[in-house]
Amino acid sequence: MTEADAVVWVADGLAAEGLDYGDRLVERLTGQGLRVVRRDLTTATTNDVPSGRLHVLSGGSTSVNDRSGWMPGGLAVTRSLIEAAQREEHAVLGVCLGSQMIAEALWPERGSVRSARRIEVGLTEIRWREDERSKDAEQLVVPAFHYEELDPVPLLEGNAQVIADNGHSPVQGYRYGPRILGLQFHPEFGPADVRRIVLHHRRTIETYHGDFRAALDSVDRYESSWSTALFNRLVHRVLQHG
Repeated sequence: MTEADAVVWVADGLAAEGLDYGDRLVERLTGQGLRVVRRDLTTATTNDVPSGRLHVLSGGSTSVNDRSGWMPGGLAVTRSLIEAAQREEHAVLGVCLGSQMIAEALWPERGSVRSARRIEVGLTEIRWREDERSKDAEQLVVPAFHYEELDPVPLLEGNAQVIADNGHSPVQGYRYGPRILGLQFHPEFGPADVRRIVLHHRRTIETYHGDFRAALDSVDRYESSWSTALFNRLVHRVLQHG
């Protein structure tokens, strides 16, 4: 098997024209000096899992509740990654769909992923706590693009820690033990990427009750508050246990 510091598991769909959900993850991890291996999550099997300190599950276009295509196999791989993390072999980071796949793999009977009232897309503010016991929340600006969301009740019943939220989504981030981190948002994208995503997905935004113009305006409003260092910080945090 290929040796790597990080393995990026790429789900389906395009974030924007010429930009899939794994591209920026690979770029950002490589930029930190990590050796990165890329794998297609839509065709992966549990028999072909490269070793690495960190395994990252990307965003994507398929719902975890859609069991007609590649998702059952993807969830099987996710479960195997979680089990290895619990054996302290590596750390696991889930981004957007990836965070939902981790939750579904951990609590398949609890219905942890549901439709959101409306799509969340653009740059948005979240409240972030290093752990659920922190009294003071840090305000962060993050890229968002999701029309399904995590239900906090099954996560809390399953002993996860909800560490980030906002007015749109009650779970923007969670931890399950020291080696598993799920993020509903996309820390790998920058403001220019978000503009491309909004322009590429105008029909999707309108289908899921979003405001295309407001999504574009959010990038202008929050761009100066967005920090490229956030991705590095989160990866460093999860790698402390990887």
